[in-house]
Amino acid sequence: MTKDGGLVFAAKTSRFAELSSGRAEDLAFDPAWSTMMRSTLQDGQHRNPENRSYFTASFYHHPDELESEATETGWHVRALLIIEGFAELGPQTESQWSDPAKREAILEIARLSESEPSLRGLGPHLLLIAEA
Repeated sequence: MTKDGGLVFAAKTSRFAELSSGRAEDLAFDPAWSTMMRSTLQDGQHRNPENRSYFTASFYHHPDELESEATETGWHVRALLIIEGFAELGPQTESQWSDPAKREAILEIARLSESEPSLRGLGPHLLLIAEA
C-alpha cells in the first residue's frame, strides 16, 4: 500500500528461474525436477513433487505478466530489471568480486544488461519499480 505518487518496489521470481538453478545445482538430470520445471514454465505454478528438497510451492512470474499486472493496477512502470543476469554467470564471480577493477567490470555488465527487455527471462529474479 502506498499513497498516490509513491514508489512501489516488487521483487519476483522469474518463470525461468528453474532453468538456471537446475543447471547450477546439478538438478537438470533428475526426472522429477525436469517435470516440475516444465510445469513451472507452462503456467508459473511451481509445485514441489513428492516433498523433495526443491524450493517451496509458489508462483513464478513471466516478465511480461509482471509488467501487465502493475499497469492493470494503475501503476506507472518506471523499470523492470533483472536482479541477476550476465554479471552473475560463472563460478568465478565470487572470487573476482574482491578485486576492485574486476568488480567494476562485473557491475558494468549488470548495468548494460539489467533493463534490456529481450534479456528479462535470463535472470532468476526481477525487480519492478513503479509509481502508484
